[in-house]
Amino acid sequence: MPCETIFIILFILVTTVAIGVRHLHIPYTVGLVIAGLVLGFIHALKAPNLSKELLFNIFLAGLVFEAAFHIDFKDFWRNRVTVFSLAIPGVIAATALTTLILTTVVRDLHFINNFEWRYALVFGALISATDPIAVVAMFKSLGAPKRLGILM
Repeated sequence: MPCETIFIILFILVTTVAIGVRHLHIPYTVGLVIAGLVLGFIHALKAPNLSKELLFNIFLAGLVFEAAFHIDFKDFWRNRVTVFSLAIPGVIAATALTTLILTTVVRDLHFINNFEWRYALVFGALISATDPIAVVAMFKSLGAPKRLGILM
C-alpha cells in the first residue's frame, strides 16, 4: 500500500477517534492510545518507516507549532521564572529516566541487537521535550486553569 494511502487512512482514523471520544467523554489522548493499540494488531496495515525527515517535518513541527501558537506571550513571560525552573530539571530528569528504562528494557528483552544507551538518550530527549504537548491538550479538554497549561 502506498505511503500516501496509509497517511490518508491514519488521518481518517484520527478524525474518527476525535469524534468518538467526544461522544464517550474520554480524553482525546486516551482514545489515540487505544486506537494505536488496535492498529498494532492489524497486520494488513504496514506503517511507513519512521525516518528522521518524517519525524521532524511532519509530526514534531505540527506538535510544537500547535502548542506554541496557543500560548499568550504575556502570560508566558509573567511566569518565566517558574517555567524555566520546572522545565530545565524536568526535561533532564525525564530524559535520564527514559534512557535508563529504555536501555534496560531493550537489553533485557533483546528487542534490538547492539542497542546502546546513546540511542535511548536521543529517544528520551525527543520524547521528554514533546510529551508536555499532550498534557497541555488534555488540560484544555478537562478545563484546567490556564496558568497550569502555561507552566506545563
